[in-house]
Amino acid sequence: MPETRRRFDPEFRAGAVRIVTETGKPIAVVARDLGIHAGTLGNWVKAARQQSGEGALDADERAELIRAAALPARVKVELANGFGSNAFFQAPGSDLVTALAEISGHSPAVADFGTNALRYGEVADQIVVFGPGSIDQAHQAIEWVEIAELERAADVYRQLFRR
Repeated sequence: MPETRRRFDPEFRAGAVRIVTETGKPIAVVARDLGIHAGTLGNWVKAARQQSGEGALDADERAELIRAAALPARVKVELANGFGSNAFFQAPGSDLVTALAEISGHSPAVADFGTNALRYGEVADQIVVFGPGSIDQAHQAIEWVEIAELERAADVYRQLFRR
C-alpha cells in the first residue's frame, strides 16, 4: 500500500519555521518536538530564508568575497595536535565573548573538551571556540551539523566581522 503524505497548512509551516528562526533551536529538535521529519522542516526553513533574503550577500559583500578569494594565501597556519595542550581562558566580559553572546543570543560557557584554539594565542589577543553543532556529536563516527545551524553560524560571523 502506498504511503500517504501528510499535509500541513501554511499557518503550521510558518509557526514551525518561526520556532527555529526565533529560538535558534536545531531543526532536528524542533522537528522531533512537532512530530515531523527534520528534512521537511529544513526545507521550509530554507524556503523562508530565501523568500526573506536572509543570509544573502548584498552587492558589496559579494564584491568583497570575490576580492578576498582572489588574494594569495598570506598566512600559513599550522595546527598541531591539541591533546595534552594547556587550557585557555577567555574572560567572559572580553569584547569578543560579549559580542558573540549579543549576536548569537547564547551565554558563554566553559567547555570541557580538547581544542587547537590555543595554538592561535601567538597571533590573537582573544580566543574563543564558537561554531555550529553540538560538542556531544562532534568527532563521532557519524558527525553532522544541520544546514540551518551552519547558516546561523555564518550569519553570526558576518555580524561579528561588521562590528
